[in-house]
Amino acid sequence: MLKYENYVFLDNLGSWLFIGGFVVSIILTVFIWIFFYTRGSWQDKLNMRRVYDAFDIISIVPTFIAVLTVFNSFVISPATVTHTSMEPNYFEGDNIFLLHMTKYNRFDVVVVLAEESSYLEESDNYSMNEYYIKRIIGLPGETVSIANGSVSINGELIDDSKYLKLNTMTYCDLGTNENPDDVCTFVVPEGEYFLMGDNRRASYDSRDVGTFKEDHLYGKVIFKVG
Repeated sequence: MLKYENYVFLDNLGSWLFIGGFVVSIILTVFIWIFFYTRGSWQDKLNMRRVYDAFDIISIVPTFIAVLTVFNSFVISPATVTHTSMEPNYFEGDNIFLLHMTKYNRFDVVVVLAEESSYLEESDNYSMNEYYIKRIIGLPGETVSIANGSVSINGELIDDSKYLKLNTMTYCDLGTNENPDDVCTFVVPEGEYFLMGDNRRASYDSRDVGTFKEDHLYGKVIFKVG
């Protein structure tokens, strides 16, 4: 991992270079536009027109980047699946597209900020944000119960079998800690969601770390390439 000060510098450098280049392109565009239309003769305007057209083409690049950045941040953005917690529907290495600023429903697949970056003083390193891809099971205000290998919402069994491998059972714990006799109940606070992976035996999710705030949901998966 990078040292904290190096990470912050590199993280900010790209942003400042982009902002600086975009501002400069706007200033130059306005300047050339004013200069072109305040020239005296039509010959001067014709000569400057070639310069202006050339610069106009160049100025499209930062404008396109700005539009793409805004679109990527607030509308749709790509991501890559890591780990195996969403198999058999999403495999490690699959490319996905996320829709931001959307309403979330049960069984939506979302990417969530699981752990925010932090400065590790003991190692002088800066940890990275960690994201999970999971499926929404419990909505705000609901009670999620797991018993006998099945999931209930407010006392009623839900059918999530079409998202899981055949004969998959859901237990309170994972892997070698699974106990079919265990019963666990989770109350989902308002503004939060209960998330689980489709690979129930190998998914570190709300059964272990609790519910996730809606503000930490990065977006809903709407398309997969892989």
